[in-house]
Amino acid sequence: MSGGAEMLRALGAGIRPVGADQPAPVTRASDAGFAHMLDQACKGEMRTDVPVAVAPGIELALTPAQESALSAAADRAESVGAANALVLLDDMTLLLDVIGRQVVDTPDLASAGVLSGIDAVVRAGSGDDEGDGGAAARPGSIGNASLLEALARIDGRRGGTQHSNR
Repeated sequence: MSGGAEMLRALGAGIRPVGADQPAPVTRASDAGFAHMLDQACKGEMRTDVPVAVAPGIELALTPAQESALSAAADRAESVGAANALVLLDDMTLLLDVIGRQVVDTPDLASAGVLSGIDAVVRAGSGDDEGDGGAAARPGSIGNASLLEALARIDGRRGGTQHSNR
């Protein structure tokens, strides 16, 4: 029969016998530090530097600067809760699965017709400082008043409800 210490170790109950190795103490972030980080994340300024993969079958060659800009674009799209983003990177158009952090298509906007399932558009450029070419825009957060009015008129002609940005 095994001893009590061995039985506790086998159960993994978190109770440690006297003299057992203790885990490192947890360091708490200050409230001010957390608030600052949360503010940065909400503004899309937080960088994870998590790389973005390219789906199999997609022929895409990116420079290190473009990879960095694409990663920053994915971070900004994620910060607004987007799942699928259209990324305008230098002279390329990329369809990005934000959650999976993977480029899934390189649509040709000149012949694409209708692109659906996109909930954010992010402009990024490898020549920009830190790859931050522009904020992610969600359909409900369009800041161009004349564009919103034009879209509302079109929606009204189709029987939808007219909206105003004012």
